[in-house]
Amino acid sequence: MPDNRGSAAERRASLLQLIHRLDRDLKHKIRNLEFQKSRRVQIQNAIKSCLECTICCNNFDCAEASPRVFGCGHVCCEKCVFQILEGKRRATRILMGTPSNTFPGVIVRCPTCRKQLPFSENQTELSIWKFLPLLEVINNFTNTAYLDDVDQHVQYEEVIVAGDETLARLRATIKNLEQKLLDANQRKISENNLHAILEKLSQPIKNCAKCHNPFQEAPHSLKCGHTFCAACNNLFFERFGEIGPAVVTCPTCQKLSHYQTNEKREIPIYLFISSSQLH
Repeated sequence: MPDNRGSAAERRASLLQLIHRLDRDLKHKIRNLEFQKSRRVQIQNAIKSCLECTICCNNFDCAEASPRVFGCGHVCCEKCVFQILEGKRRATRILMGTPSNTFPGVIVRCPTCRKQLPFSENQTELSIWKFLPLLEVINNFTNTAYLDDVDQHVQYEEVIVAGDETLARLRATIKNLEQKLLDANQRKISENNLHAILEKLSQPIKNCAKCHNPFQEAPHSLKCGHTFCAACNNLFFERFGEIGPAVVTCPTCQKLSHYQTNEKREIPIYLFISSSQLH
């Protein structure tokens, strides 16, 4: 009889020890899962902020609301460029008494930085650069659920053992903890997989197209529209004089960008995902 009581006590002690270990592991895994979730939400929010026109607050698309880059480097949708341009031209037509089907040369201001931007006669919104990297990202996320909110919360409740539980009750507690650990592991895998997809699909506006390092400041664009970090952009022009003509081959699309004497070579694009947004 004493042997049976001793054996039961040993089993109870073993079960309590296992419960303590499982509870500790679950607490650690849930904390880790919450970190993974916050990291995923950060990149989702960063991507979403780049997919929205800062002027009209509507989402960009690959048609009439395609992202266009002003000469100052700020980006807005094609519709907003048209409205800004047409508003200025309408006033100019009235002042000059010209027909409504004319497109006089005008100077508009960037809505973001207020820099003056000249448009020559007959120049339309279609002449403004399309922001190719962002168009690629728009395509990547069209008709997907990758930017949707995902509830990956796992409730942690500390296991409290009163000391009078039966062995069967302790085993049930262990089974419950083991299931919660399995759920936490599966959700961690899901979070990591989703984060990897978000990283990959957002690369064109997050990483330099040449060295693939994350952008830490506004990237620079060649005339083809592809963007690179400042260091790589400087390397493109290293063999040319500071103000002389230059011809650069884009490593992404192989198109040539021709620059005349004294023409600006550093064209920053102020719509990108900075590494500082993801910490």
